[in-house]
Amino acid sequence: MLSIPQVYVVSAFLLAVGVFVLLACASLVGAASSRLRMRGKDLGIASMALLSVVAFWFGTGVGASIAIPRSFDVLAPFIAVPIVGAVLITWVPPIRTLLTEIPTAPLVALQTYRAAGGVFLYPFLAEGYLTAGFAWPAGVGDVLTGLLALPVGWMAWRQVRGWRWAVVSHALFGIADLIVAPAAAAVYGFAAPDVEPAFPVMSIPLFFGPPLGIVLHLVTLRGLWLRERVDRPYTD
Repeated sequence: MLSIPQVYVVSAFLLAVGVFVLLACASLVGAASSRLRMRGKDLGIASMALLSVVAFWFGTGVGASIAIPRSFDVLAPFIAVPIVGAVLITWVPPIRTLLTEIPTAPLVALQTYRAAGGVFLYPFLAEGYLTAGFAWPAGVGDVLTGLLALPVGWMAWRQVRGWRWAVVSHALFGIADLIVAPAAAAVYGFAAPDVEPAFPVMSIPLFFGPPLGIVLHLVTLRGLWLRERVDRPYTD
């Protein structure tokens, strides 16, 4: 089991990661909205609505993980809903327009937050909180995705040869990792037999893990496709 200091440290760390993601999303959406405003397209309301939904999702996920300890299996449907909703919302005209203005490079680089998945290995696995069958593939996959986000983001920024394939490959790897993790939890179990999953570890499947990671990957791919489709010059 985790000691009280470990619980506080991991909780503060995950909350800081969440705030970082929110601020990064706000910066990207705000910059895209400003560029559109300079061209006579005011999408300020759509931008605020989008950021409000993300902030509400973060707050709800963290709040639920604190107030309602539940098994990973029970929470699985609630993990899928934000993913489906996020994909559908990218077809809404104002959101679609915003996506064409968000560069690919920072969206890829934002996946560096996934390196925080190392907490699955330490302290959660090391302290016997999680099963090894789940923690190893989930932790290693997240760390690799987070570390690879920097060179792939740099490739997209510099538009070096093959950068689009690198972005797509990184997204597919990251999505696969986030599918393998819950599959491993279903096979080997999520928490150790004598552990009742609770905050802070339950905030990961409710926000940081499959939902947010997959949404960011899909938004990156969707934005890349939209840019190609409208034949806009890349300014990543």
